[in-house]
Amino acid sequence: QCALDVFNSHITPLAIATFNRESADSINFDERPGTYLAIRLGGRSRTLDRQVNEVKGTCARFLAIDVEQTEGASRIWRALADFGWDPASDPVLNLKISTLPNQVEQIHNLIQRMQVSTSDPSIVSQPGFGTVEASWFGDETATDLARLAEVVQGVRTEMAALHATVIVQKCPIDLKDRVDVWGGEPSGIGVMRSLKAQYDPNNTMNPGRFVGSL
Repeated sequence: QCALDVFNSHITPLAIATFNRESADSINFDERPGTYLAIRLGGRSRTLDRQVNEVKGTCARFLAIDVEQTEGASRIWRALADFGWDPASDPVLNLKISTLPNQVEQIHNLIQRMQVSTSDPSIVSQPGFGTVEASWFGDETATDLARLAEVVQGVRTEMAALHATVIVQKCPIDLKDRVDVWGGEPSGIGVMRSLKAQYDPNNTMNPGRFVGSL
């Protein structure tokens, strides 16, 4: 809610993201408990000072444990933007959820309880746009595919009640035999198939890779 208050104010942040303790560990952020809210601001000196003060005031209203102003925090933002795609620490499973901005917190709390083996999910969201990314890390060869499928289905069941969509962005290839990475066929699949037939009649462009096996 704090993020949405900033996003909907007259302040124009360059970026807003929330991330949990597990994500903070992944990007080597300061070790403190709880969930983090990162807000990126820019502008002329006086304008920037005013924005910073207003954001700090908003955070204080929501009882933030601590508010820290950091100059040149590009490392943090780069790490959040690339979260989950470091070749040295690729996630076993990565889900992208699209929802209404006011449901981000609820979804964060639902996903936080879902473990894979002993791995808690790392969660990064953009509350202003209603997107949530959740990743589970571990040894892919030792991961139980049945448990991964159970997590995907569990998330989708919860999200269906909220009219949110779930896409599997990263998973073991064998898991694709058990779950639809796109989450089922959209209402406009007939039109999409007609366009595919018109522009790719020989079905040579990545056949079966898109939604509805297009």
